Amino acid sequence: MLDKNEKTNDIEEMVIAIKDGEMDYFEPLFNRFYPLVKKYAQQYYLRYFEYEDLLQEARLAMFDAVKKYDSSKGMHFAGYYRLTLQHHIYGIIRKEGAIKRIGDRNATSLDELIETNPMLQLSFTDYQTPDSILQINEAYKTYPSLLSDFEKQVYTFYMQGFSTRAIALELNIDVIRVRNALERCRRKFKLI
Repeated sequence: MLDKNEKTNDIEEMVIAIKDGEMDYFEPLFNRFYPLVKKYAQQYYLRYFEYEDLLQEARLAMFDAVKKYDSSKGMHFAGYYRLTLQHHIYGIIRKEGAIKRIGDRNATSLDELIETNPMLQLSFTDYQTPDSILQINEAYKTYPSLLSDFEKQVYTFYMQGFSTRAIALELNIDVIRVRNALERCRRKFKLI
């Protein structure tokens, strides 16, 4: 059995060989660090990754570590790879957080939908007296006159079920402009 210094030297030699283009050493080097990869796989939950995906990400991190490793900096490759792998996993977690928030950014609450569409408001209110129905119908008729032509276009697409992104593509504008127009539509509706 190899002692710790022999293992370290062996690993360092494998890294040098891989840098020199001898890729046959890559899998044996990766296998040396498999317990570390397994530990991180158990330690961090990555929602969109299966175990095989995580192994592939660990290989990518190792390839990056081999490519950037400089033994003259005084750090052993094992420590360098551990840090590289850890930072790679943190990057994946950050990206997952961003992916997760996409749905939240495009979500519209039921209250907002009811406020922007009088017909939905009719469906969800408990008081449907003839007077309230007349008032709502009047408000619904006057509402479009409060909107600019651009806001009418955006509102029409939105009421047809288009997402903000789809509206932006349809009108060839930025998503931000669509969101701002919808917000103005909501504010104008509240004025009624």
